Amino acid sequence: MLLCSSARRSLLTIFSVSVTSISTYSCGATNFNNTNSLPKAIVSHAQFSKALKIAADTTQYLPYAYADDGCYARSLYMAMEMADAGIPSSQVIAMAPPGKYLRFEEGDNIVQWSWHVAPLLVDGGKLFVVDPAMESQEPTTLDTWVSNLIRPELGNTSSLPTMDEIKFKAILGMEYTVVPGAMNGKYHDKMGIGKWMTHDQLPSVPWIRSLPELGHFDLSVLESACATMHVYSENVPDTAARQQKLTDRTVQLLKSMKSKGLVNGIQPDTLFDCGGMAPAQTL
Repeated sequence: MLLCSSARRSLLTIFSVSVTSISTYSCGATNFNNTNSLPKAIVSHAQFSKALKIAADTTQYLPYAYADDGCYARSLYMAMEMADAGIPSSQVIAMAPPGKYLRFEEGDNIVQWSWHVAPLLVDGGKLFVVDPAMESQEPTTLDTWVSNLIRPELGNTSSLPTMDEIKFKAILGMEYTVVPGAMNGKYHDKMGIGKWMTHDQLPSVPWIRSLPELGHFDLSVLESACATMHVYSENVPDTAARQQKLTDRTVQLLKSMKSKGLVNGIQPDTLFDCGGMAPAQTL
């Protein structure tokens, strides 16, 4: 899906949401302690450690400093980087109920999200969320993740959801498109289309444990994700350099993933232009 001359305006239309007086955007989890039904390891400890470094390295070209929106594209890029390194991942979406918001403090700013998504890995029988947007390079358990998103000390507690009010979706497989209004999105996963869960249902999820289970990434979705990150890079320092790094790294990844059979939609003459945001390059 190429988004050319009007790409910047159309992307902001597609991916933006309403803003409150604080800063409310589209782009959560839960108190999770019961891991008895989970296997001891879906990724090895070595893979888990490598996944954390891979996610941290994406901060070199993805605009994490612009936390208002874009979690869907960042999450896709992290999953792509990990898959290229042979590490399968699932993803988890956390959704606040209508009229309430997940909350994140970024410096002096308070950002409110109606929903948030990030990659999820299972290591040693525990669920971990990989999310550099939360400004942590350390392993983050699911309950720590949600503690960082429900912040009563920031005030206005009437708009905060309780743990039990947050709903979750497990994304098991990469043949999907994440867009705002994710509750209406269609997902290629083992949980069925549109299935939302409470935190006590998460132990029964058959989390991804191999690259074949992960499935294929779709080139048109990656074009849109690249364009989104390109636009949001305008809100962070060193814009031009970061945008160039984004395009170059995406092309490198796609070529590598093509050789491994991890991406659909690439033909011998396929060109990639970051959704119309950059000069076209042959894949």
